[in-house]
Amino acid sequence: MHRIPCNKKNATIDRLKSLLNNHICRSCSRAIVHVFRANRVPRSATIVNRSRKRKSPQLIQETQKRRKVGCALHDDAEFPPPYDVDLVSRIIREFQLRCSASWLQEVACAVCGEKVSTGDVVLVAATALPLQLLLPDAEFPAELYPCSYNLANYEGAFLHPAGLSNHEERRGDVTLCRTCNVDLMQKKTMPPLALCNRFYYAHDHLPRDVKNAFSEATFVDLRLIARYSASNICYSYKDDPDKVGLYGSQLAGSQRFSRGNTVVLPRDHVRTEQVLPPSPDVLRSAFTTVFASGVRLDERALRRMAPLQASSTRVRVLLRFLLAHNPVYRLGAQGEGPVVYSADNMTSIFGAEQPHGENSLPPCIEIGQLHMTGLDMSSDVAGRNEFVNAEPGNFYMEACGFVRGDQSSEKYRAMKAECLHHCLSGHAFLLSRAGSEPVRDRRNHLLLGGLFPHLDPFNLGGFEHPHRKKKVDVAKHLAHLLMLYDGPFERDPQFAFVCHNMVEKRRSTADAFFRVKERDVVGIVSELSSLSARLFNELSERIQREPDYRASSEEEKRALRVLAKINVVRKDAPGSNGYKTARRNEIRGLIQRLGAPALFLTVTPTDIDSRLLRLFSGEHLTDEEDSMGESYGSKMYRAARVARNPAAAARSFHHVMRNVIEVILRYRRGPGLFGECTGLYGMVEAQGRGTLHCHMLIWIKGNPGPQETRDRLASDETWKCKLVDWMERHIHCEHLGTDYALTEEGGVPLQKPRKLPTDINPCTIRGPLLDGTEMEEFDELYRAHVRELVNECNWHEHKRTCFSHLRKGELEGDTTCRMGINGVTRQQTVVDADSGAILLRRRHPRINEYNDVMMFLLKCNMDIQYLGSGEEAKAAIYYITDYITKSSLPTHVALNALALALQRNAERIGRADLVGDRQLLNQVVNMMMSKQEMSHQQIMSFYVGGGDVYSSHQFKVLHWGAFDRLI
Repeated sequence: MHRIPCNKKNATIDRLKSLLNNHICRSCSRAIVHVFRANRVPRSATIVNRSRKRKSPQLIQETQKRRKVGCALHDDAEFPPPYDVDLVSRIIREFQLRCSASWLQEVACAVCGEKVSTGDVVLVAATALPLQLLLPDAEFPAELYPCSYNLANYEGAFLHPAGLSNHEERRGDVTLCRTCNVDLMQKKTMPPLALCNRFYYAHDHLPRDVKNAFSEATFVDLRLIARYSASNICYSYKDDPDKVGLYGSQLAGSQRFSRGNTVVLPRDHVRTEQVLPPSPDVLRSAFTTVFASGVRLDERALRRMAPLQASSTRVRVLLRFLLAHNPVYRLGAQGEGPVVYSADNMTSIFGAEQPHGENSLPPCIEIGQLHMTGLDMSSDVAGRNEFVNAEPGNFYMEACGFVRGDQSSEKYRAMKAECLHHCLSGHAFLLSRAGSEPVRDRRNHLLLGGLFPHLDPFNLGGFEHPHRKKKVDVAKHLAHLLMLYDGPFERDPQFAFVCHNMVEKRRSTADAFFRVKERDVVGIVSELSSLSARLFNELSERIQREPDYRASSEEEKRALRVLAKINVVRKDAPGSNGYKTARRNEIRGLIQRLGAPALFLTVTPTDIDSRLLRLFSGEHLTDEEDSMGESYGSKMYRAARVARNPAAAARSFHHVMRNVIEVILRYRRGPGLFGECTGLYGMVEAQGRGTLHCHMLIWIKGNPGPQETRDRLASDETWKCKLVDWMERHIHCEHLGTDYALTEEGGVPLQKPRKLPTDINPCTIRGPLLDGTEMEEFDELYRAHVRELVNECNWHEHKRTCFSHLRKGELEGDTTCRMGINGVTRQQTVVDADSGAILLRRRHPRINEYNDVMMFLLKCNMDIQYLGSGEEAKAAIYYITDYITKSSLPTHVALNALALALQRNAERIGRADLVGDRQLLNQVVNMMMSKQEMSHQQIMSFYVGGGDVYSSHQFKVLHWGAFDRLI
C-alpha cells in the first residue's frame, strides 16, 4: 500500500497512474502480495444454516498449551528460515543507498528552515508556492526582515535562502520537508513551524564586529552579558602522566577523549541581573574549576590555557549592542526595568589592564586542585576513548549535565563539597545554586533572548511568543530549533540542557497536580511525615556500603516502600525508576503476546569513527572522499567533531537504528535477515562519556519457546541440524572462513593487530559497493572488509568495564570478565544434554559474537545472541528484560535525595493543605530526578532522534482498578 492521498472525484485511471509514477516508496509503503492457489479438493456447494463444528477436547487442550507464556504462536511457520542470497543482496543494496552521501546530504526546507536529507526532500516549483501564507505578523520589525534573498520578488514571504534555487527571481525549485509540503501544498495552511511564525532570528542583520564577538565568546563572556542565568558551569582537568603534555606543561587531557570535562547544571530558577556585567561575587559562584594531578602546577599557566577565559573587549561590544537592540535589555519584563551598565564591575572583574592579553581567566574565578595519583582511566568498547598523537594546540570539551528539579543546595560550601566529591569519583559535578531573584519561565517570551542573547539577539522568537500566529508547544519549539539548518542552537553547550530542564519541570508539575490522586498524595506525604530525614540518610549510607543490604527494621522497610511509591509518580520521566518499570512491563507484555524472543541484539554505533556523522554535521563529501576514510591519527579531530555536533551524533544514531529495523530486520516488510520479524523492543542507554547504544529483543516468526526448543533438539535430529546451521550462519565468534579453533599459548591473550597513525580506520570507510561490482569480486572485498571491521570493533581486550562488578577480594582476569571472553574456544556447536543449552562454536578466543552482514553495514561494535533453549534460556530472558531496563538512579542516591527534601521542607510537613502536599510531592520527585546525569547526546536524542525506546508495538495502560470497581 502506497498511501497516496487522492480526491475521489478526480480518481481517474490516468490520474492514478500519474500519482503512482511520481510516488517514491518509503518505509510507510507496505508491500502486500496476493497469492492464488488451487484448492486441493473441489469447492462444495454452500450449505445454508450449517452448524459450526465444535473443537475436540484434545484440540482445545493443545491450543491452550500453545498460548502459555513463552510459547510462540507461529502458525506452523518454517523456523529456522532458509538462507536467501537474493534477500541479503537486497538488504545490502538498500542499506548502502540509504547511507550514501547522495541520499544523506542535507539541504534546508525553505519554509521551516529545518535540515532535510536529500532522499526525503520534496521539490516544488517556486511559482506554485502559496507565498501569501508565509507572511510575518504585523508586529514583526520591518527593519529585520530577511535580506539574504530578494524579498520583494518572493512577495514578502519568509523563506530560508538555502532552500531556494534562485535567490533573485521567483524561478526554479523550492525544497520542502514532507511536513511542510502536506500543510502548505495540500492543506493550504501555514505550517506551525514556518519561519514566518516567529522562527526567524535575523542573524544576518548582526553587525560584523558583533557577529565575530558572538562567535568567539567563551562561557564566561556569555555569562557576563546574559540578563538571565539558569546554569552553573564546572570544569575538571586531569593530569595524566602517560599522555603528552599540553601547552608545554604537565597538563594532559582528560581520559574521556576530551582535554577536559565540562558540566552544565541548570538551576532551579532563572536568575535575573539588573546590572551588567554582574559583580565578581556572582561570577565566582557561577563557575568552579577543579584540577586533579599528582603535582602542583603553576596557576598562571592554568589560567592561560583554561577555556574559562574572558575578553573585556568582547564583553563591551556585545553589551553595547544588546542594550541598544534587545528588548530584554532595553525594557525587561514587567517590573524589571532596563539593564544598567557598570564600568566599576568591569574594572573589578578584569582589572585596569587585563592580564595575559585579551584572553585570560578572571582572577575572581577560583581554581581548586585535587592531589591524586594513579588516575582511574575511563574505558569503553573497542578502545574508543584511547587517543594517540593528540594535537597540543587545541582544547576540546565534552559536555554532560544533570537535569535539575525544584530544590538544590543553597550554600556555596556545600556546592564545592559536592563538586569535590564527584570529581574524586571520576566525574565532574557541581551542585546548582538557586538564584535570589527567580524569573518566570512560563509564558515569558523574553526568556530566550535574555538567557541566550547570542542565539536570539533581537528577541524575535522566544518560547510562547504572544505574536505567534499558531501556538507551538515548548518541547516542539525546542526540537525545531535544534533541527535548524546551519543554526547555532544545536551547537550551544548549555541550550539543550537548560531547555530540557524547563520542559521536564513543566511535566513534573503537571503530573503532581493533575495526574496523582488526592488520596495518594495525602498517603505519601503522611508516610513521609512519620519518617525522619536521619533515617533516610543512615539507610542511604548502609546501602552505599553494602549494595546487597536488606532492610531489617520496620522503619527501614517503610522508607523503601515510600521510595517505591514516589518512583511511580514520574513514570513517564525518562531515566526515572518508574519509567524503567513501565518499560519493563511493556517488554513482558510483548512476551505474553508474541512468546519468547529469539534474539538479543546490542548495537553500539560509533560516533567518533562514523562516516555518517560527517554527513549529518554538514560536511559535503565527494564520492572519492567518502570512499577514502580517515586515519587513526585523526581521532582527536574526529572526537572534536562529535563534541561540536551532539545533535548530529544523536541523529546519526537514530538513522542507524531506523535502518536496522526497516532494512535489516524488515519489520512489516516480509522476511528479514534472520527471518520474518514479528516484534522488537529496544532500550537506548548512554555510556560513561555519552555515546548511545541500544539493547534490543527481537521476535522471529515461528521461533518456538525455550522448552519446546529443548524438546525438539532432543527428539528431532534433522531440526537440530537446521537450527545449528542457522545459528552458525548468522552468529560468528571468529573471522569468516576460519576452519580450526585458534589456541592461546601459555595462557597469554592473543594481541589485537596494532595500527599506525597513518593507517585508515575501516569504520570510517564506505566499504565496497554491491552495485557495479561483480559478485565474485564483491564477495572477496566483503570478507576482507568484515575481517578488518571485526578486528577493530569486536576484538575483545579487557578494560575497566569488564571488572566493574567485581566483589571485594576478586582478582581481574579472564575468569572474572563480565563479558565472558575468557580465551576458551570450541571447534563445533554442541547441545548440553542435561540443561538443553546451545553452546555455539567459538574458533577465536578473543572475538565477540557478531553477524557479518550487520558488521559490514553498521561498522561498529555489536553483540548478538540466540536466546536458546531450556531453563537457562528462560532465566536469560528474565535477566535481559531486567538488564536493559535497569534503573539509572541508585537506591542510596534516591534515599539521600529524599532526606534532603525532608530537611528543606520540615516546616511544611504535617499541614493539612492539599495544594501544599502536592507542591511538596512535586519537589520531592524533582529532588530525586535532579540526580539523573544525562549526556548531551541523550538529551538531543529526545528532540532530534528517536528517543530512548524503539518498539514495534504501541502500548496502552489498562487501569484494572477502575474496571474492578465497576464489576
